[in-house]
Amino acid sequence: MKRILIFVFCVSIFGKSLAQTWQPVTADVGFTAKMFGASVEGKFKKFGAVIKFDPSNLAASTIIAYVDASTIDTDNTLRDKHLREKSDFFEVAKYPKITMKSTKIEKSENSYVGYFDLTVKSITKNLKVHFYIHNQR
Repeated sequence: MKRILIFVFCVSIFGKSLAQTWQPVTADVGFTAKMFGASVEGKFKKFGAVIKFDPSNLAASTIIAYVDASTIDTDNTLRDKHLREKSDFFEVAKYPKITMKSTKIEKSENSYVGYFDLTVKSITKNLKVHFYIHNQR
């Protein structure tokens, strides 16, 4: 999908122990698309994730997230309809979900680095994303 410029899953997790399955406490899923020569920002209203994270066993840690593509919101009803229905954008009748699955997680200096397969429509791209885990005691 060549018109999508940026697609980001941002997740904050709070808990007492990280070596278990988590649902996000707060999350945002946003994007920027080029439409008729202008950049358009938007978000998705319905999404979820399952996070299995153990800082002492990153090889066994996984993050799987999805977006319901039909919940796109750019604050413009006509534009949202175009983005949902047209084949040059999300085509949600044929591709209702956008998914992101970790393939590897590593520790970096102050954060973690996740390597992900992001699938939009039938196209999968590899992403490298820095993220933080906040542990509330």
